[in-house]
Amino acid sequence: MSSLSSIPDTVRAVVASPDLGNPTVENLPFGTRQDIQNLGPYSVVVKNKAVGLNPTDYKHAHGDWSSKKPVVIGSDGAGEALAVGSKVNHIKQGDRVAGMVYGASSEIQGSASEGLVYDAANTWVMPAGMSDLEGASFTLPHLTAVQALYMRWKLAKPSSPDTSSPKKTILIWGGSTSVGHHAVQLANLSGYRVFVTASSSNHSRLIELGASECFDYKDSDVLDKIKKAAGSQGIFAAYDTASSNGSTEICIDAIGPNGGNVISTLPPSDEIANRRKDVKVEFFLVYTTVGYAFKFANAFDFNAIPEDREQSYEWMTKELPLLLEGWKEGSGSPKYKPQALRVEKGLERVQDGLRILEKGNYKAEKLVYSI
Repeated sequence: MSSLSSIPDTVRAVVASPDLGNPTVENLPFGTRQDIQNLGPYSVVVKNKAVGLNPTDYKHAHGDWSSKKPVVIGSDGAGEALAVGSKVNHIKQGDRVAGMVYGASSEIQGSASEGLVYDAANTWVMPAGMSDLEGASFTLPHLTAVQALYMRWKLAKPSSPDTSSPKKTILIWGGSTSVGHHAVQLANLSGYRVFVTASSSNHSRLIELGASECFDYKDSDVLDKIKKAAGSQGIFAAYDTASSNGSTEICIDAIGPNGGNVISTLPPSDEIANRRKDVKVEFFLVYTTVGYAFKFANAFDFNAIPEDREQSYEWMTKELPLLLEGWKEGSGSPKYKPQALRVEKGLERVQDGLRILEKGNYKAEKLVYSI
């Protein structure tokens, strides 16, 4: 284990609580915490330099998902590794790293903080050309897409793509979302034909990311157009990253005559899940990669899934470095492109970002904050 001498006793963090009203910046114990003094073998202590926000953050801070106790906001972050556990092999003290935690689930842990402890399975070394802000925008949406395509559907990975002909077709509903941005690129790199829905203003960018066909999700004939473009083979899997306004039902109906799979980012009703007997409809959460049991949104109990954590570790140490090799700030790598960022400065501005997410005042961009 690396030295703990450089770890501060306290950190500033954005805390949400029903008693506090709007999230506020609070001073919290850090270096004196038992999980740092007795660092676990797969733990990584990080001095955080940037935080990225996701829609789940505002829902936990302001909405029905909010906790009854004070919790630290934020799941995505990036910074400098101050100490690493004894069994962490891909990260060393001083490395620039990015990672994910289950934000707004803990009174001490969240990425909207000057310091936190990551699990090595959800943490990775940023390439030299990647900025902290880019790193903080990355992990949760990327790993969410990875979980759908490779942990659940067991698709061919980018390092060993599917070479079958004709190519199998995947539908990504909501290609301009943060998760969609990653899912489109990954599915294309894995050798699949990628159909994508998004506003027409985003189509050219999605083609650059690897989409074969783009459809306007507001088009009343979008389902018929998707099915016609898919041809007789049809679509074998659809990933609904939006899960709103009937999108999951359309994804189910878009699956070809041989049946297939649909993943939704929100839990479908029993009626939707049973819409077609030949289509398996799943809901999952990326937080199962943390490896422990938890309750999500004060409503859904999730058991620990050690296999998810193991696969996340393997991805972070083997597949991800290949995708990001040669990364340059602003333009990405030869294989992988960054999402557009909306950048602000300071933990004090995070609560403004939560309101922006809540009101939907953003388009095809990730909100990130330097610390």
